[in-house]
Amino acid sequence: MKCSVCGGKAGFTASRTKNGDWLCSKCFKKAGGLKTWMQVSQMPLGAIIEKVNESVESMSGNVSQNSVQPQEADISFIPTKVIGNNLMLIDEKNQKVQFPKMTTKDALRNYIGVASGNTAIYNFSDIIGYEVLENNHLVTKGSLGGALVGGLAFGETGAVLGSILGAKKTFEVCNSLQVKVTVKNFDNPTIFVELLDGKASKNSSKYKNAAEDAARIVSAIQIIMAVNQ
Repeated sequence: MKCSVCGGKAGFTASRTKNGDWLCSKCFKKAGGLKTWMQVSQMPLGAIIEKVNESVESMSGNVSQNSVQPQEADISFIPTKVIGNNLMLIDEKNQKVQFPKMTTKDALRNYIGVASGNTAIYNFSDIIGYEVLENNHLVTKGSLGGALVGGLAFGETGAVLGSILGAKKTFEVCNSLQVKVTVKNFDNPTIFVELLDGKASKNSSKYKNAAEDAARIVSAIQIIMAVNQ
């Protein structure tokens, strides 16, 4: 995965802010390290970049060539809506979206440079489809300009949730619940948003909470795709 500040490889020692941005060990130190991390972790990326640059300038006595230039990072991304525990961040004003939650597998793949990972920020126009998968079986799906599958009412979270909870209960236990998002990116065209950490009974509150998060994500994606049309 990449450092959100300098763009370099973050590595396993990277630190993550509340907004889902990653800092490599060098930028973490320049931002104040452990002494100020509680404060810095709450700051938007643009403010962190300024703090890192101030540190670089104070050490060099002038504007260093090594200072981080704001245009190298997407500081225009300011989330106005957050779904679940950082499952999906939406910037309505700038029409951008991020799916920052990352599985251990994602982190390992990103570390060795196989994939860019869920730290990427996408324009609304990049989102072209979704699928809800339960135990790797399709529950419902939709695409840009296509018909909704599964009897869903557009943008209605309740209808989406009903489709998920009302799916055929072939399995009494849910081992995985995912929203697969398709984006316009040839290198990494799909994003898997994991809703469950471990298996859960389909009658449990854990499963129902995960299904509600999936429904909110799908409803948001439907609205985003409507903006694209």
